[in-house]
Amino acid sequence: MHVLILGARAPVALDHARRFAAQGWTVSVADSAPCRVSSWSRHVHRAFRHPSPRDDLAGFARALAQLIDSQRIDLVLPTCEESFYLSAIRPRLPAGCAVCVASMESMRALHSKFRFLEVASACGVDVPQSALVTNLMDARDWANGRPVVLKPEYSRFGVYVRLYPDGIGTAAAPLPFAGPWVVQAYQRGRELCSYSTAVDGRVTAHVTYEPTYRLSGSSSYYFEPRRVPAVEDAVRRLAAAVAYTGQISFDWIERSDGVPVALECNPRAISEQCR
Repeated sequence: MHVLILGARAPVALDHARRFAAQGWTVSVADSAPCRVSSWSRHVHRAFRHPSPRDDLAGFARALAQLIDSQRIDLVLPTCEESFYLSAIRPRLPAGCAVCVASMESMRALHSKFRFLEVASACGVDVPQSALVTNLMDARDWANGRPVVLKPEYSRFGVYVRLYPDGIGTAAAPLPFAGPWVVQAYQRGRELCSYSTAVDGRVTAHVTYEPTYRLSGSSSYYFEPRRVPAVEDAVRRLAAAVAYTGQISFDWIERSDGVPVALECNPRAISEQCR
């Protein structure tokens, strides 16, 4: 079997390559940028360049279809934001190749830091009280002195996220333009993350972990696996509700009563996976 891993510049792509190779797969990687992290690995058979999906979606689709045919690829596995572009071009790729990605409708709903909360709540998962706002004044009015978190509805890597554990003070700067913002009740407790894979709504692999050390309060680079059945159960319910296929990651806060609260979702891989 031959797997093509996209987003080869990401550390998680190298991790995927090692795991597939250990199972006897032939591994190729591809990216629109030089991918030294993965392409120099002894576990990688070949590395390829493709057009930027953001700048040339049609060219990306053509190049990927040609790669699948010429290299006899059995599975295409994205890692980061190319997952969204891959979902959009799925109908243009050879039907005989498995593509590990969900529908655009599902991914858009889960990537939204507001719509995801509605999906999770409908599945019986605890979520923080939240609202969509467009400016700091509306956020302050909604918070009414309560501790809150502010973040763009669509963002990644903690970009622009603001924490106000003591409420939004008078010295808080106006919100930069980044589309709608989510104002969310601040949650206190143990930080947890989870990473799972699913096929047609059935979870096929799962890990929950605690991000022990972080890069400037964002992604972790050292973490410990944790057994949290309530998190795993919530992930299974969410995946089944949207018939999800692909990789899916969540951020959680475990309250003092042991109940996990879902904060947000990344419908893709992350570079924080437990080894």
